[in-house]
Amino acid sequence: MKTRRKKDKGKESKGFIYKIAWAFAIIAIFLSIGYAVLVVINISSAASAEQALLSQMKNAIGDLIAGTVGVCLSFSTTLFLFITFREQRKQFDETRKDSRREQFETTFFNMLAMLYEVRRNINTEISNVTGGKEKGLRDVFIAFYNYYNKQTSTPQCKEIERYLSQERLNTVEFEKAEQYMGKIYEDYMADKAYDVGYYFRFVFNLINFVIDNWEGQVDSDTEIPRYLSMIQAQMSNDELGLIFYDAVSSHGLDKNYEQRFKENIDRYGFLENISDRTLMNRSHHQIYPGTIFKFLNRDERKLKQKFKQRE
Repeated sequence: MKTRRKKDKGKESKGFIYKIAWAFAIIAIFLSIGYAVLVVINISSAASAEQALLSQMKNAIGDLIAGTVGVCLSFSTTLFLFITFREQRKQFDETRKDSRREQFETTFFNMLAMLYEVRRNINTEISNVTGGKEKGLRDVFIAFYNYYNKQTSTPQCKEIERYLSQERLNTVEFEKAEQYMGKIYEDYMADKAYDVGYYFRFVFNLINFVIDNWEGQVDSDTEIPRYLSMIQAQMSNDELGLIFYDAVSSHGLDKNYEQRFKENIDRYGFLENISDRTLMNRSHHQIYPGTIFKFLNRDERKLKQKFKQRE
């Protein structure tokens, strides 16, 4: 919307300048014709008292035109030059923008192709370690879900469900639920004989690459979601479910120990299409307050929308 408004304002400004330039050009032409007609008409009908003035006007007609009509023409010419330079600048910006986009997309689609290879290597590693019992990330997720579904008697799980079952959480309760959830995921990952962490780190860097390249640009509101949707389309519902929990844990922290991964995917609704069956518990969606998940009911959507409006 912002991009469209800026483009519309640019077109309106350009059209306004064109109108002024043509108006002054037309005024100059009419003034020239008017002065010439006035002199010709008065040459034959002017009285003796007017002949001196008419003679002076006739002798100084060049100065008169240069002083009045010339000013209008000069101003009109200046406006047309301004429009020309503006168009040249616009073409230069478009060329530079196209070049930048081409460089970005070359890297982006190469990384997207690498994502497939990373996933394939992980699936092979999992299959080798487990003897084929767990063939890929889908089986990893199922094992993850089932394992912790049996641990509902643990204090951490009870605390998470107690906090998130409330309609309104205070900051302390929210942070505790998030901390407990991250700890459970970390314990699960520590128990595994294989490492899938580098897959999520690759996804983390790919998402940040898109955001870093487009954030702050005029068309970021349309470009960032478009490229992120391409990444999301490459992942299964189960992979997105694992990312949901990975981003909350210490595995989702950046080099400054900040939750940039979680903040980015929450801000741009990267996980909005996942099913509630992908989560260990449906109430866990509250951990991502900015994401309006597709499975939410009307009241839950309203609360999420209010949160996004406050941002």
